[in-house]
Amino acid sequence: MSKICFENQYAKIVLSEVGCVLAFTDKMHDIDILAAFNKPFCYLTMASGEKLVPDSVAVADNVLTFVFGEDELKLRCETHNEFFVFTILNEPKTEYISLRFADFEFDYDFASKNTIVVSGYAMNIKVNPVYFPGGSEKAACGECFREIGVVGGKLAIVTTPYDIHREAIKQVDALIAKGDLPITAAGGANALDFKDNHGDYVLVFDTPIENTQYWIDFYNNLSVDQVDFHQSEQTFRQGDFKFHKTGDAAGFCENIAKPFGKAGITCALHTYSFYIDYNAEGILSDPKWQQQLDVLHRLTLKSDISTTDDVIIPKEGMGSVSSVMDFMSINSPLILIDREMIYFEHSPDGFASCRRGWAGTIPAPHKEGAEIRVISGYYGMVTPVIGSELFYHIARETARTYNEGGFGMFYLDAFDGIVQHVDNSLVWYYAVSFVNEIVKHCKRSPMIEASMLLPCLWVTRGRGGALDYPHCCYKRWTDMHLEQNRTLMDRFYSTTFGWYNFYPTDELYPGNFRVKYQFSDDMDYMGTLALAYNQSIVYQGIENSRISANPALDRNIKRYLRYNRLRKSNAVSEETLKKLREGKYEWILRETQGNANFVEAKYLREKLFDLSDGRNTMTAFNPFGEQKPFIRIENRISTAQEQPFRLLEFDENRLLTEQIRTQKLNHVNIKDKLTLRVKVFGNGSDDALCISLRGSDYFFNGYSDFVIPLNFTGWRDFILCEPDNGEYADFKFEGRSNFRDVFSLAFCRDIVNYENITEISVLLSGNCEGVKMGSIDAVRHVNRPLVNPTVNTNGTLITFGCNIDSTEYLEYTPEEGALIYDRQGNYRSVELIEGKLVVPKGEFTAELTDSSDAIAHGRAILTFGVYGETIS
Repeated sequence: MSKICFENQYAKIVLSEVGCVLAFTDKMHDIDILAAFNKPFCYLTMASGEKLVPDSVAVADNVLTFVFGEDELKLRCETHNEFFVFTILNEPKTEYISLRFADFEFDYDFASKNTIVVSGYAMNIKVNPVYFPGGSEKAACGECFREIGVVGGKLAIVTTPYDIHREAIKQVDALIAKGDLPITAAGGANALDFKDNHGDYVLVFDTPIENTQYWIDFYNNLSVDQVDFHQSEQTFRQGDFKFHKTGDAAGFCENIAKPFGKAGITCALHTYSFYIDYNAEGILSDPKWQQQLDVLHRLTLKSDISTTDDVIIPKEGMGSVSSVMDFMSINSPLILIDREMIYFEHSPDGFASCRRGWAGTIPAPHKEGAEIRVISGYYGMVTPVIGSELFYHIARETARTYNEGGFGMFYLDAFDGIVQHVDNSLVWYYAVSFVNEIVKHCKRSPMIEASMLLPCLWVTRGRGGALDYPHCCYKRWTDMHLEQNRTLMDRFYSTTFGWYNFYPTDELYPGNFRVKYQFSDDMDYMGTLALAYNQSIVYQGIENSRISANPALDRNIKRYLRYNRLRKSNAVSEETLKKLREGKYEWILRETQGNANFVEAKYLREKLFDLSDGRNTMTAFNPFGEQKPFIRIENRISTAQEQPFRLLEFDENRLLTEQIRTQKLNHVNIKDKLTLRVKVFGNGSDDALCISLRGSDYFFNGYSDFVIPLNFTGWRDFILCEPDNGEYADFKFEGRSNFRDVFSLAFCRDIVNYENITEISVLLSGNCEGVKMGSIDAVRHVNRPLVNPTVNTNGTLITFGCNIDSTEYLEYTPEEGALIYDRQGNYRSVELIEGKLVVPKGEFTAELTDSSDAIAHGRAILTFGVYGETIS
């Protein structure tokens, strides 16, 4: 039998007589772009995991017939200029689990965007497209499952140059029947054309019914385009959508959505997807819906109970029922007996402190042997059976609320929890089915975001990239965030730098310790990249009370807004944007007489471990001309080395590499001893050590890393008084990648509770040959002011006549003088400034000293800002 060929304007597909893919030709460049040759075009996966491949294939009238022994699979192939469409015509008789078809792997240079790129694009919810559209994944495939039916499953293989790929997908959309896929005017191929996807929004947890106009003005001043009303006790109740302050969705529309809409602000409904609030009476008291709640355990009542008994004993005991009820546990505090919902507390003997007649149900007596259903949950909510009528009822109620409430956007939060309740292989199906049910019942095409990215939901979403905000290393976090967003941009999404807190604070620990200060140059850095790459923002933590209490928050937002308003104005030329994207250094926006100028900037930053033992000097390189620099001095906490507590024992006479470097700790409390003391024998290399502490509370489950570069020889004492998470990204510590892990949520978002330390480790970067280490102690931390700090650079110096307390910082510019800021951003002027400091072009040294006679040694971070070319 001869080979089978299908071709259109841009591509040619060749199959062998046994159904393997022999070629996928980019006709524009006359090259085969396959990466995997002779791979079956389709195959069945059996329950055993075995892949059943076809014996042969024949074609007639554009229908491919694949033969599997005595069974067969028929696929129709329709050819269009920019894409092929494959449709499954029959159900194979074989007892298989899943079917994959149009399965290709490619090898082309996506970065050049100059070749033909390929996407697999599902055309109904029967097909999992497996890979995201856009061509960057360099693979395409459709997957169907026998459990949900495969007949009619349809997949487009889009083959075009990248610059017209999105338009080709729109042509595919035109062939899709309404309701077959949750296509929206703001999602998928339409995303970049939908203006509101590029807008900014704010998360809120209250309904401003009493002071609506105040908040409208407040948000307009921030250039906020959408206000995202998160489910809460002050907004609405998840599941049955009771509105706490407006009564119902219609009341919300009249009192909130309409006035906000007149001011140009869209209201968003921030739900917890398919989950149900513990108090959702409209669902939990309905016998019909009660039967469709997901059940973790089915137990039986040990003896009769009355309407008032508050202890309920199961015959089987409590061995199967977990006592863990935290936010990310699959347990809930609800049980169902007959038609009565009961809220309980866990005890070893039974369900205790029971609140009878919960969620609008009626307390009733129950007989021995009655079934006790222990209801499952997640994210502090109750779970319906995934795929049940209740599951889809919540989707329809979500759409009804959207319609009646005057909303224009959804955020489907907690959506990722679906993986806890359904087989992984079908997560995609129930996810897209839920969203499809919402979209089918929406009277206005919505913007939709979700806490989950799946290829099958690409058609629905238009904006992506939201991450919870960091607490440290803000510029590196911005780099990581942009890197992640680039992937989404390749898939034709608009992207955001939210969710972002422009000045996170921490009142439980010293300032600039667990949560680092966010400086003006952090704002310049993120603002420049947001402008250059058209990144929107999502605000967190901008309640008026926070802004009033934290002047630094107000300043940072206003500084960022200068960049964001330029972004929205489209006033910056593509030529300038390209320079901002490709520039070697950072940029600062300086506006004069209506003109926006960007100035090259480089920040030279060094931690000075000790101002009194020679470790008070930095060596840096100024790539620009000689100038008077910007100066920042961050004073850090110190110690008199009192009250030592041993965290990890080492033998300083043995090589560190020969010793055990990890120790479990029994919930150690060092909140009053935040300074680590250790001595290290260095090897004068580019190696480094990292002392890492781990906490284990639910909300504080991160790492605190204290880094020691080994660029010295012999013994040296170290006082480590603040975590360095992300500050030394060039070091590659064992067990961690240089980029993805170090800048993951565990290192930049999650913080450690120092009252509950459960592990200490010493990690190595490099081979650390010859390195030794003494034992690690936690010692009491103290405030150690810097008194009359002096900075000396190549013989020029400047002295600031002031005291800078630990956790305060000084900023100086030659034009505006010096200000000292506290942890909230309140400031005071430095009246006495003597001398003039100049940094030369090229390499220079800078020394920081002070006149304090304190026992505790001075410690600081010194930063110089130097500036270069200006572009308009």
